[in-house]
Amino acid sequence: MALTKYEVENWIRRVRDKATNAIDEQHTILFLSAVNKYLDATPTLGLAIKDCENAIAAVEEAQTRIKLYGGKCEWNMDVPENIRLSAFPVSMYHRDGPPKHPTEEMNKIEIAWRKEKRQTSDEYDKIVSAVRSVSAMKGVKLLTELGFDTSKLVATKKLNPETDINKKLLFPCKENK
Repeated sequence: MALTKYEVENWIRRVRDKATNAIDEQHTILFLSAVNKYLDATPTLGLAIKDCENAIAAVEEAQTRIKLYGGKCEWNMDVPENIRLSAFPVSMYHRDGPPKHPTEEMNKIEIAWRKEKRQTSDEYDKIVSAVRSVSAMKGVKLLTELGFDTSKLVATKKLNPETDINKKLLFPCKENK
């Protein structure tokens, strides 16, 4: 089975998603650090957020106990994964304008985050465009030259021993024309 450009493009998109997720993880750590500094500097807000975190933990514990004793507990709480981050939302969209966080440090982190994520996505878009203009195998060669590990991409398209074609059965009439 031959590798198609579509499969190569999808592979590139999956790698791009991994790259942008890594950027998100790195900048989330930096942003959370800046948020924690701000909360330390404003104890009233810090206590309010801590109270929210405690309340969420108490509700989750109550749900667990109710379920443990056979009760049905289907409370639908739209609770953010990290209340500290949700108190200072980050937008990756430039149409939302410049960030409006309470500290300059948080604003700078968000701007750098947006920029790095946009630049990374743009570079992957260039790769997709280059791959579209050549055959799938030339696209794989280009990816290899750029430093990508394409072994899994190429390996997925090799025939399995179970699906190998038995050539003896192809030409029972002894003619292959």
